[in-house]
Amino acid sequence: QDPAFELDEMSTLPPPPPPVSGTFPGPNKNRYSAVSGMNPITGKPDNDARLDLYERFSKFYQRFNPARLNKGIGDVVDYALTKGEEKINIKLMKEYGYDLNTFMDLEKEESQQMEMKRLSQLKEEEDKAKHASEDQRALRNKLIKFFLKYDPPRAEMKMDVLLNFAQLRGIEALNEKMFNKYGADLEIIDLLEATKAIEAEANEGTINAPPALPVIVQEVDNKSASADSLDEYFTPEEQLAPVKPATLTVEEKRIMQNEFEQKKLKTLRPRVPFQVPSYTRSQLEKYFAKYEPASLSNGGVDVVYQWTQRNGMALLNEKLLQKYGMSLQEFNEEANALRDDLIEFYRVCDRNKLVTGCEQVLNWGLKNGRAALNVKLMEKYGMGLHTGEDNFDSISTV
Repeated sequence: QDPAFELDEMSTLPPPPPPVSGTFPGPNKNRYSAVSGMNPITGKPDNDARLDLYERFSKFYQRFNPARLNKGIGDVVDYALTKGEEKINIKLMKEYGYDLNTFMDLEKEESQQMEMKRLSQLKEEEDKAKHASEDQRALRNKLIKFFLKYDPPRAEMKMDVLLNFAQLRGIEALNEKMFNKYGADLEIIDLLEATKAIEAEANEGTINAPPALPVIVQEVDNKSASADSLDEYFTPEEQLAPVKPATLTVEEKRIMQNEFEQKKLKTLRPRVPFQVPSYTRSQLEKYFAKYEPASLSNGGVDVVYQWTQRNGMALLNEKLLQKYGMSLQEFNEEANALRDDLIEFYRVCDRNKLVTGCEQVLNWGLKNGRAALNVKLMEKYGMGLHTGEDNFDSISTV
């Protein structure tokens, strides 16, 4: 799955750096730890091992079971830390056909395939550019040879107008213009060169000499062919830079013109920034700490926040819902509900937390899920936010 957070053609989230075992997510680890909250039992941020394992599981569930990631995977991470990765891998393989190790191999293989495809496309583009350049040089040489024979002064002038015309309208249209002007077209150059080759072979005695070519009679103006004389058969539109050979129908041209005008209007129209609350960036950090932690270390959150300022919260929620299965609005509603529950809980069990620490525990619960939070609260206080929570061993699917 492409890690890029594709918002529009102008802005994408850079792909995250490759994970380094035991250290995640790199240069902004302290910030990531703070956004991830603190463990309700230890009162401290999660250690590197848990952060690293969470990132691996988040990628796994984003691929195979986004709904489980929405619910929270903290209980899965804790199970792997206490029971061992081997045991959790057995469950994952049975449920999804992949475990953490084979999924990593799959990602590497897909990454290599994407890189090979990218290199192949790059080479194809280079080959096309090379062939186009070679075709241009060949046509330029043919034009020079033609004018040396039929209009020598013109051979000293630049050929860009004719080359552009040929690319825009096609070689057949150019030949038609040349024939109307000189009574001959560029095909005569091919014929002359082929004749010279045959004559050379004949002189060597390998084949019989061909019959003489008929003399082509044409009228050429006494004055040299100048830029003014070219205007006689090249209109200003035909002298524009090439865009595409004219093989389109009238309807296709009309559609392309409309698309061009729309893009032009979109480019020229001033974009008024949306009024995005300043705390949205903090909300995005908490959101991506759960769904794509690498975004906190590769600048991805900044990209998304700046995009939101240009495109608005409504479109942001639509994009997040499409990619991760939960919008930022839904995430904030879940945060408010969990905050209310925690406040009620600490009023009964630990009033000191209402002064310091409640918000950090909230961040931990948002990232890891209500089930994982309840396990921690039950372990420390003997009760959770509410009863009836399943532990990991009783869950039929992972």
